Amino acid sequence: MLITPYPFHIIGKADMVLLIARANRVWGDVDANTLDRIQQGTEQDIRMVLNGPRVEAMETIMGNLPKNRSAIRKLVKKVLTLSFKAKSGI
Repeated sequence: MLITPYPFHIIGKADMVLLIARANRVWGDVDANTLDRIQQGTEQDIRMVLNGPRVEAMETIMGNLPKNRSAIRKLVKKVLTLSFKAKSGI
């Protein structure tokens, strides 16, 4: 929640605009309008960082994240996704 207005004159001069938002927060109209105003005030691309996402949610976007998994779980996943030739590591 903002208590004071954004300093738009500073945002327009920035080399990079970084927006950090909680991953579990639902965005409303006020958030969308604020983002639109920021986009209008800068020529830079806005980079966004999600803070605190669930691991399961990130795996749907990025694929398997590195962690210890049992051989049985790896085999079951390969069978269910039909990815027998896929590499297990990066």
